[in-house]
Amino acid sequence: MKEILDIRMRIDEIDEEIVALLKERIELCRKIGELKRLLGMEIVDRKREKIVFERAGEFKDVFAVIVEKCKEVQKLEHV
Repeated sequence: MKEILDIRMRIDEIDEEIVALLKERIELCRKIGELKRLLGMEIVDRKREKIVFERAGEFKDVFAVIVEKCKEVQKLEHV
């Protein structure tokens, strides 16, 4: 039982790291959105999305959600 608790504690630590990285990623996406607005660029970049999804491999579905969230943030900044 202690081993399970130890493993779960480590999972919790990893989850905290993932959340922190996601927050950082969202902030960077927000900055990209600002730059795209200033440069008159479109929010959606299909080439970039394709690269991200290819790199994600078996986690493509997870990254699809992340990319959508980033686009939402950029669109809010684009208004």
